[in-house]
Amino acid sequence: MTLCNMTVEAGARAALIAPDAVPDAYVTAHAQQLRGETLAAARAYWSTLRSDDDAAFHVEHAFDAADIAPFVTWGTSPDQAMPVTGRVPDPQAEPDTRARLALEELKRVGAFKRSALVVVTPTGTGWIDPAAMDAVEYLLHGDVASVAIQYSYLSSPLSLLAQPDCICMA
Repeated sequence: MTLCNMTVEAGARAALIAPDAVPDAYVTAHAQQLRGETLAAARAYWSTLRSDDDAAFHVEHAFDAADIAPFVTWGTSPDQAMPVTGRVPDPQAEPDTRARLALEELKRVGAFKRSALVVVTPTGTGWIDPAAMDAVEYLLHGDVASVAIQYSYLSSPLSLLAQPDCICMA
């Protein structure tokens, strides 16, 4: 399941890996409603979730997981991840480039012609609550543009107090 999730986060439209003993053991332990004949029927169906024996693939890759270092992420997109043996980039290293990209995008979408331009300042992962933006868009009949300015990779608004000099564009 983790590999499927990672595949989709990396841009795939869908991912399927044939179930094996690991998800079976998890479901058996946690899905109390699956017992007896119901569990047997579920397992029979799960066994059909595999590639056909004569399936042809455009490309196949095989990896030895022992050769792959664990990864760490510091954001919400695949380009914000690296092996734990790497070095997380300094968020202040390129704020001018990020600010320029944000400004170009705001110009491209006509943000300065909208009735409101919302500047959002998330912390941590940079996540912005869509419900909050939906409310603003509803009140202004959708005539809104927004840009996120992530001032810290720490996990709370207190980050501004802890790192007042760590201003970066996300």
